Amino acid sequence: MNRYRSFLPLAALLAGLFQLSASSAQQQQPLCAECLSVRIGPPKIVRGPSGQEADAPFVAIKLGNGQFRGFTSNHRTYAIDGSSPADMSGPKRVVLQPGRKGTLSDCGNWLTGALPADGKLIGLIHGESGCDYEKNQTHKAMAVATSADEGLNWTILGAAITGADKPAPARQTGEGDCTLADGGDTFFYIYCLRAQDWKITAARAPRGNFGPGQWMKWDGSGWRIPALDRAGAPLAGFPGHSAAFYAPRNTMLLLAVDKSLKLSLSADKANFTPISAPLVAYETDEWRRPAPDALYAYPSLVGENGTNAIGERGWLTYAYVPPNEDFTQRYLVMHEITLTPNAGTQTPQVRTALARYKAADGRLWSTIAPAIEKGPGTFTPEKMLGDLMTAAPREPSETLEECVRESADVPDYLLTSGGCDRGYKRRRSAGFVYRDAQPGTAALYRCAAPRGRVHFASTDETCESRGTNEKRLGFILVK
Repeated sequence: MNRYRSFLPLAALLAGLFQLSASSAQQQQPLCAECLSVRIGPPKIVRGPSGQEADAPFVAIKLGNGQFRGFTSNHRTYAIDGSSPADMSGPKRVVLQPGRKGTLSDCGNWLTGALPADGKLIGLIHGESGCDYEKNQTHKAMAVATSADEGLNWTILGAAITGADKPAPARQTGEGDCTLADGGDTFFYIYCLRAQDWKITAARAPRGNFGPGQWMKWDGSGWRIPALDRAGAPLAGFPGHSAAFYAPRNTMLLLAVDKSLKLSLSADKANFTPISAPLVAYETDEWRRPAPDALYAYPSLVGENGTNAIGERGWLTYAYVPPNEDFTQRYLVMHEITLTPNAGTQTPQVRTALARYKAADGRLWSTIAPAIEKGPGTFTPEKMLGDLMTAAPREPSETLEECVRESADVPDYLLTSGGCDRGYKRRRSAGFVYRDAQPGTAALYRCAAPRGRVHFASTDETCESRGTNEKRLGFILVK
């Protein structure tokens, strides 16, 4: 016995070294697109409504005092301080104004990226000039800047990204809407939207030398095209231009708004593979407002410690305009998000929270979206029901629809399967539930309150003694 005990410390040490080696090997291997599982929490309305904000991806940094500073933009850039990246409801202050007349930013300066570098912040700024927005006319370019006081004052160094085209009447021109990410190597990376063909482009510069003239665009096989006044090669597909760096697996992420909010991954920062399931499912990207569908725009990923270097937990953010509203009703919305790498294909891959909200008049609303109602009342979170799948699984499933009956009294929000009832308008597809019971699921029911036939969803067959069970919708993920 004593002889075997003498080997235990060595065996434990070898086992620990093996686990460490396996973990390091896993981090070095590229993450396959179908091997990432994503879980999205309920939406949190962080700011809004406003017509002066949420016109660019939300940016956040961690301050030296442990607090956080967020940046939201619309022609001007504003800073807001809070205790977490999602605590951004406080007062805002202007940190960037439009540039002087005749400059590349005389129509506005939008901060779209901020990263620490050499004891200061490097900022990426979207500028527009020659604008006549009534005619859909503007010219876009990107500048780099630095800040020595955690983003309250910025020194613009000059243009970093410009397009090969020139300003033109009644057209959008140039290259802009870019975001900035640290690639976890020796470079900073920028991902942009090119106006002439609406393609995604990319550029990079050394971490220690990121000033104007140092950025090189992707040419299809390398980073060899000067980023000023030259056209790079577009990235394949439409992976999006809102970047984040997924540190656990050294992977660049891009978010795209393309009739759903989508996520793509790349190990080499240039060739991206989309995951098949959307992060947020919807059907249209209608910018002519008001419109019957909601608008999701300007997504970003923010890490728990600020910036867009994200671990397995963080925040998914976007600008949200509710159905039938215009751009004066923009909201900044955030979801907690968990990204988990796995060894094999994940099914389901993306699951999103179905929450229930309650109004002062007792009405309940079961939705995956922000519960924003203009007029009758304010809805507050009441209960989590479980998770829906954003894509249909291999097993038999049901599609859940969100519907609304708008009347002279108060709206009734209906979650149902098989299409909206007569007298109800379809709002959106909420997601998918299993048709039959599966491990880790619970039955989900459509219920009707006795007074006024107001509907709600419940995982209790008796509808929590608050109404009548009209039908079983399917089986929702609860674990």
